[in-house]
Amino acid sequence: EDETPATGGDAAATALPGFTPQLSLLVAYVLMAFCVAVLVFFLNHIPSSIRINKVLEGIGRRLLEAVRETYPVEDKFSDAVEPKGGKPLTAWDTGYVQLIDFEDLAEVARDCGCTFSLKVRTGDFVHRDMPFMDIEGCEPENIEKRVRECFTLGSTRTPEQDPQFLIDELVEIGLRALSPGINDPFTAITSLHWLGAATSEIGRRDLRKDICGENAEDCPVIPCPDDFDHYVKRGFGAIRSAVATSPIASEVMLDTLAKAAGPIKDERRQKVLKDEADKLAAQARLSLVGPDLEHFEAHHNEFNREFW
Repeated sequence: EDETPATGGDAAATALPGFTPQLSLLVAYVLMAFCVAVLVFFLNHIPSSIRINKVLEGIGRRLLEAVRETYPVEDKFSDAVEPKGGKPLTAWDTGYVQLIDFEDLAEVARDCGCTFSLKVRTGDFVHRDMPFMDIEGCEPENIEKRVRECFTLGSTRTPEQDPQFLIDELVEIGLRALSPGINDPFTAITSLHWLGAATSEIGRRDLRKDICGENAEDCPVIPCPDDFDHYVKRGFGAIRSAVATSPIASEVMLDTLAKAAGPIKDERRQKVLKDEADKLAAQARLSLVGPDLEHFEAHHNEFNREFW
């Protein structure tokens, strides 16, 4: 009997069906879909997270949290304790004050029976032989080594223990936005809004730092005094000259100052904000002209009538 060779088609037709890894393919498809979803989320999340309004919100909320943590007592209007003086202890290194261990510092002061009046705050830049603190009741040389261990110096500032660092960041963004090369008053307005919220929060609080807890009355460590006027100058005072060049931003700053003063129940602190508005008006008169100046003057007069 004649035999003919089998063709490729005949072989494929008579072959047994091959094994298909259905479960493995299903898992692979699910993982592929998950990877695509993560990629889409990433491409959407990254641009939204670096939008300037989102950045300002993050800085502003961290600033509000830092203010509440640093000054926990609300509706009391005491300013910081004034320093007592003494013999100076100078800085031993160069860098930014990143952290102060107030608890250990108070323990050193009590052990030696002396009082420490700090001349620097967290975030300040110091260098060798710069006055660091005044010590009353003992010789600085005898406790210098123990005092050094209570301070951390570094090459950069950090927001830890330093709400002014976050204020400076808001001011910096506002100043850059108002610079001639960028000219973005609406970003500056967002900075002003968060500065206003933080200033109002500071204005409602007891500005004596809670260092010794229940023993605050006889605390031997006196931090560098930061009163309400200091914070207003650090924020609104630092950005004022740039704001005065923008008709839109200058009027928003007037409104922000008025809204910040509203919840503050202390007339002295309210007057600080009014003085800041008057300084803004004086600065704007040097920068604005024509209808812009007339409109600002009308807004300033309304500000004085309505809020003061």
